[in-house]
Amino acid sequence: MLLQRALRTRDFYFALFTTICTCSSAFAGEFEVSGSHNFVRSPGKPEAQTVEFTAPGIGEHYVLRIYNGENAEELVTSARVMLNGTEYFSPEDFKKSATFLDTPLLSLGLDNSLYVMLDGQPGSGLAAEVIGIDNIAPTIEASISPVANSAGWHNSDVTISFTCEDELSGIESCTSPITVNSEGNAQEITGEAVDNAGNSSNSTVSVSLDTTPPHLSSQI
Repeated sequence: MLLQRALRTRDFYFALFTTICTCSSAFAGEFEVSGSHNFVRSPGKPEAQTVEFTAPGIGEHYVLRIYNGENAEELVTSARVMLNGTEYFSPEDFKKSATFLDTPLLSLGLDNSLYVMLDGQPGSGLAAEVIGIDNIAPTIEASISPVANSAGWHNSDVTISFTCEDELSGIESCTSPITVNSEGNAQEITGEAVDNAGNSSNSTVSVSLDTTPPHLSSQI
C-alpha cells in the first residue's frame, strides 16, 4: 500500500510540515473524512502536530490509516498517533518498519483532533488519514408532476423529480429532473442516486403521455 515518492531535497524534508496529499487509497464502500495529511520529522526536539477535521456523523463507521514513509526520506521507527485523546498507534507499532497500519476507531465525533508525535530520525515521515465505511445504498424517491388522470394518462408535458438521501457518507450525485414530452404508453423513466462511498440505487416510474386531441368527424 505504500506509495513511494521521489526523494525530496534536504531543505524540504528537514522542514516540519503538515500538508494535504493525494495518497489516499479508497476501496469500495469507503469515503474520505479527514483527507490525507503528511507528517515529517524535523531536526531538534520532537514536536507534536495536530490536525482538526469534521466527520459527517458520530459512530463507529471509521478507520484510521497510516502510510509509513509516504512523502519522506525514511520510514518512521517511533511515533505516537492519537485521535480525540485516545492513542491508536504507539512506538511499538513502528519498530518493525511497518509500511501500512490501520485500525477501526472506537468512535468519532463531529469535531475531531488528530495528534501525531514523531520520535524517529529527522527526515522520516508518514501520512495519516481517517476514512469512513459505508456499505448501505442511498435512498431515492421519484415524484411526478402533474399527476396522471384517473385512467393513468397525462395530456401535457410531465416532470419527474428525484429526492436522494444518504445518512452516512452523503450524496455524490442525484439525477436531475427529467421532462417527458414524447407521446407514448408506459414510458419508463429511471433516476439514480450515488453516495460518496460509491453505493447506488435506482428508481423507475412509468409515464403515459398523449397530447394529441381526439379527431372528431361528422357525417350528414
